[in-house]
Amino acid sequence: MSGPQVLMFPPAGPPPPPPTFEGVIGAGVSAQGSSLTVFGVPGTGPGDTVIEIGDVQRFNEFALQSRLGTMEVLVSLDGVTFSPPIAMEEKSKPNWDFMEVETTANIQYYFFGNFKAIRVQQSASSNVADSVLTAGKMGSLGRPR
Repeated sequence: MSGPQVLMFPPAGPPPPPPTFEGVIGAGVSAQGSSLTVFGVPGTGPGDTVIEIGDVQRFNEFALQSRLGTMEVLVSLDGVTFSPPIAMEEKSKPNWDFMEVETTANIQYYFFGNFKAIRVQQSASSNVADSVLTAGKMGSLGRPR
């Protein structure tokens, strides 16, 4: 038999710095596990960017909602050229699927795909407030079926 085991711990010191997120437009960013949440800035006019993420290549499922205003999502495959607004899946009631290009306040929308970048912008004159975009891997966002 061998003697007692000695456990080695790394030396005490300051915690590592939090991760940085390059190319993000938003009021705040939260990373938990395999998901990323970006809190949008208020929109004041049509075409205002409320959320933008410059690199979403590690994600393929996205959820979007806001408390006020209407939004549309543009995606980019190269990080430079953005598409026209894409269709999103509205899940306002169980077993009731609609595809929408423009969001309505207080309803959650989902969209899927492999993109380089995502831009969320205000799509009408009603100001966007409290927008949130969550990115994850397929099945990780708890999307209702």
